[in-house]
This record gives sequence, structure tokens and C-alpha cells, in this order.
Amino acid sequence: MMKKRPICLVLALVLLCSLVGCSGGAGSDAAPKDYAQVLRDARSDELNEVYEIAHSSGEDTSGVLEWLGLDADAMEQYAISVSFMNTQAYGVMIIKPKEGKSEEIKTALQDYIQRQTDSFEFYLEDQYTIAKNAKLETMPSGELVVVMCEDAPAVLDSIQNALK
Repeated sequence: MMKKRPICLVLALVLLCSLVGCSGGAGSDAAPKDYAQVLRDARSDELNEVYEIAHSSGEDTSGVLEWLGLDADAMEQYAISVSFMNTQAYGVMIIKPKEGKSEEIKTALQDYIQRQTDSFEFYLEDQYTIAKNAKLETMPSGELVVVMCEDAPAVLDSIQNALK
């Protein structure tokens, strides 16, 4: 009977340590997602060749941000791919706003979508339809996602799954 007690204590200690070890990730912050890679994975190879991705850890993106009406200081992280040609309604973006900046960013993105829709209304009907059907979604983890492209539902679904 005396031999069983130390074994039980050792087993109980091992069990306790394993439970504590498993719960260690629950309170820790997850590593930031690679938004540029999420965009690449959501698009076709052809679109990845045609449209560059401006992202928060990349080269100078001030021109893209200015064109969109976005302030880099209002964002924690972002990946943005847009068409600057007036013949294509194309924009796919993931933006993680800083605390308290969601509405500011959301307004700028809504304005961008409206400008694109207005620019194609009497110009290119197919591009007008794409712009008019653009999606602006807020993910459960706080990212704002814009999808304005052909096959938008599939692209949005891919992004949503990657951000879960």
C-alpha cells in the first residue's frame, strides 16, 4: 500500500503539469497574420502577377494610402492591392485598425468604394457591376476586409477562412 501512494502522487503531478502546459496558449496573443500572403492565397496566379500588394512591412506605401484616403498611423497592419487604371474596378484589402480607429478606416474604405462605383457608372458597365457589388466586411478579430473584383464571393470566403 505504501508503494502505491508515491506512484499516485507522481502520476497526479504529471497530469497537472500536462494540463497547465496545454492551457498556456489560451491567454497569449496569437502571432500576427501575414495579410499579404492571405491576399496572394485568395487570388489567382494571374492576379498575383498583375496586381502588387502594398503592405505594412513592405516598401513605401504612402502613395497608395494617400490615394485611398488612409492614414498609416491609424492602422496596426495592412495588405492592399488595387488597380490605379481607370479601366478596372479592382481592390482587395485587409486592414487591422488601431484601437479606436475602426470607424475612420471604415469611412475611408466606403468612400473609396463609392468613388470607384461612381467612376464606372456611365463608363464600363461590367466594371460598374463589380464596383457596385464590392464587399466591406468587419472580421470577428477586428480586421476590415474589402473585396472588389470578379469572383468576389470566393475571394471573400478565402480571406474569411484564413483570418479565422
